[in-house]
Amino acid sequence: MARRALITGIGGQDGSLLAEFLLDEGYEVYGIVRRPGPYENLVSVGSRIELFEADLLDELSLASALECCRPHEVYNLASVSFAPASWDQPILTAEVTAVVLDSPMLDFSRTVDDNASREPLVGPIDVPPTLTWAAKQLAALRFDVDWLSLYYLTAGAAQFDVPTLVFHGEDDLTIPIATSEQLAELRPDTVELVRCPEADHIECWNVDPKGTVERVVAFLDQAVGSQA
Repeated sequence: MARRALITGIGGQDGSLLAEFLLDEGYEVYGIVRRPGPYENLVSVGSRIELFEADLLDELSLASALECCRPHEVYNLASVSFAPASWDQPILTAEVTAVVLDSPMLDFSRTVDDNASREPLVGPIDVPPTLTWAAKQLAALRFDVDWLSLYYLTAGAAQFDVPTLVFHGEDDLTIPIATSEQLAELRPDTVELVRCPEADHIECWNVDPKGTVERVVAFLDQAVGSQA
């Protein structure tokens, strides 16, 4: 008899990839979603999985889903991953046991500096740091950009108080891997950094899909097991 797995947050990137992995391993896969869909990430496996609508904060809807599929294994990957929603609901976003991040934006100001340093101004002339600084000041004034609120290192690293797995491509040209390296140095007690060779921005899975999924599964097994 095939083992049954229930995945919360199955409509997200990590949930859908885990579903594909488990299906290939011969599992019956069920998923929990908060809304009817459609879910672009599930197009390739939609006919092979069964979805339940439930809210993780609603015990009755969760109990109903568990009763229906009676899983041997439960993978809880549900979270508020849409950035604006996480800003509007910070407490809800923080109600997690473990976190998996892919090329996270930990220092928006430094990311802007890094991108600007690689963009030519005119011909071979690079953008001078003073011009980037002036542009950021204008953005703060005109668009009310609060650069400090978009900085999650040093004092902000205290927020990472649950087991956190961070993937980051070594060739990321969008967000510098140095910011993830700094987070891992600041929180070695909770943060594990996985460097992905030859991977650009959020391309760790593209470069090594099986290895990435196996790393996530092992991490979650250890993180959730430590909470039991």
